Amino acid sequence: MLDLPYYQKSGGGVTFSGGEPTLHTEFLDQTLTLCQNEGIHTVLETCGTFSFNIWESILRKLDLIYFDLKIIDSDDHKQATGVPNTAVLRNAKKLVTGNYPVEFRMPLVQGYTDTDDNLRQVAHLLHEMGQRQIHLLKYHNMGETKIDIIQGKQEKLNLPTYSEQQFEQIYAYFSGEGIEVHSS
Repeated sequence: MLDLPYYQKSGGGVTFSGGEPTLHTEFLDQTLTLCQNEGIHTVLETCGTFSFNIWESILRKLDLIYFDLKIIDSDDHKQATGVPNTAVLRNAKKLVTGNYPVEFRMPLVQGYTDTDDNLRQVAHLLHEMGQRQIHLLKYHNMGETKIDIIQGKQEKLNLPTYSEQQFEQIYAYFSGEGIEVHSS
């Protein structure tokens, strides 16, 4: 592997991100095996909609799984994303009970994921799963300019970048719930 000296010297690794990387099962399975054989650290960033039966053995090859929790209410999730979150919640719980190396993240999108009700539901879910930490990701609108560049058809949210004041309130809420907050 050409880049192996770089990974060994830097201590870095490979992150599989998206879109949604779990849509590429065979490629990821083979690539993770190669990375595992060379001792290269691997991370998967996922929205959690994968088929657990297909992915169970592949997920064991990962050193870390960043799993996004967006909207807990299934109807609200479907309205915002187009699909219910049944698989997302089921997979989150299976990863925890199966002792997979999972850490939960929550993108903070004004009016979508940061409602009082959703925050309570996320905290409740984390407690229910015995999880005491979350990574909070502040929404930024930089990707919306790419929609025009690639002549994409998806609708722009036209939301402002997440403010520091809003973020601090969410941070305080989760901290008050006994959940350690990491931010990116």
